[in-house]
Amino acid sequence: MENCFDRQGKVERCLSGIPRSATGVVLRAKPGDRVSAGDALADLAVGAHAQVEQALELAASAYVIAAEPPAPAPLVLGVVA
Repeated sequence: MENCFDRQGKVERCLSGIPRSATGVVLRAKPGDRVSAGDALADLAVGAHAQVEQALELAASAYVIAAEPPAPAPLVLGVVA
């Protein structure tokens, strides 16, 4: 799959062969990964062409780019009795 998170026209090409019912995300960069300008952070598959911009905005808002990696999150958030 091509880089679907590229805002330079690749979204149309990337999604052209995906059935409209197929939606999802594949994370290429996870918390703490070193990334550089231009690196793909995620591959998006969007079911409806009209929702591509909204999907791009939501995906972009999920990332915070910083000089230092984030503190590790706990593996267990709680216990359900």
